[in-house]
Amino acid sequence: MYQFELAADSHEIDAYFERNDRDDIDQIAYPIVAIAPNQPVIGVVRIYEVEPGVWYGGRLGTHVDYRKG
Repeated sequence: MYQFELAADSHEIDAYFERNDRDDIDQIAYPIVAIAPNQPVIGVVRIYEVEPGVWYGGRLGTHVDYRKG
């Protein structure tokens, strides 16, 4: 079981990787953050268009309280 925890800043995230987790897709991706009123962040994902009208998502993260299954 994994626990979702918000990083304090990007340096904290980078500490999990040998260098960082950035890639070429980051240059074209749009981050989406899901929030609920009076709640912390409940989910994150990045989306990017691979060709006109075709979008992919990746790096999905969901707070454990909002997962099903």
